[in-house]
Amino acid sequence: MVAEPGQSPQNISALATTEIADVTGAGDAAVAGLVFGLAEGHGLGAAARLGQAAAAQKLRSNLSVAAGMSRASVLALAGLKEPR
Repeated sequence: MVAEPGQSPQNISALATTEIADVTGAGDAAVAGLVFGLAEGHGLGAAARLGQAAAAQKLRSNLSVAAGMSRASVLALAGLKEPR
């Protein structure tokens, strides 16, 4: 759950994934996705979704850093577009 000043709290759920290869690095990916979203100008809710998308993508990989992870793949998995 995240809340920005003056706005109602938003529940940010984990993205469903049925393919869990390895959990190593998933928390790091979640934090990295959140920080990426904030640095790119997304609001806190969208940034948290990016964090969950990065974690979900990592969980599908047996590597500690998912080899196929990219800006475009994380944005697409989160259902977001580039901020304007």
